[in-house]
Amino acid sequence: MTQTIVWKGLIYPSMECCCIAYGESGITVRGTIVGCDEGRPFNIDYAIDLQASWQIGSFSIQNNLSPQLDLQTFVTDDNGNWYNSADNTMVAEGCEAIDISLTPFTNTLAIRKLALQPGETGEIKVLYADIQAYKLYATRQHYTRLTEDTYRFSTEDGSFMADITVDSDMTVTYYNQLFERVSCG
Repeated sequence: MTQTIVWKGLIYPSMECCCIAYGESGITVRGTIVGCDEGRPFNIDYAIDLQASWQIGSFSIQNNLSPQLDLQTFVTDDNGNWYNSADNTMVAEGCEAIDISLTPFTNTLAIRKLALQPGETGEIKVLYADIQAYKLYATRQHYTRLTEDTYRFSTEDGSFMADITVDSDMTVTYYNQLFERVSCG
């Protein structure tokens, strides 16, 4: 089974097409994001390989318009340590999920990992790919499940907070201030 989702960026003029392919041995996610940030165009491709349990195995990301973020692939071990697959250098330790700045899909990974009930709050350490700043680093994020389909996301330092609405698959439908799903099929 394959699911295709299209999101529209609300702050940065952008569109994303994300394809989620469910197989017997795992889930493959492929996304393309195109748009502009402060007048500069961007064209990002990403791929995420997941086990059937949604445990992340690897991801790759490529900024097609910038040599500062060429195609890079990262793999993880059972302890959440992330390595650049090109030279096997460690880039982060103990990260349970990833977050790519220009897609709401990766919030689904943290939400699924935390498996919160309404009223519960959880913290998760993620490997954050800040596309606009060309940075990759570990950070902690907080999620509170407000209702069956709404979560409150906040950064570790509290500098950013937004409500996220999800569907029954925990896939983001609306990320306040940032993204809105326009199609799913």
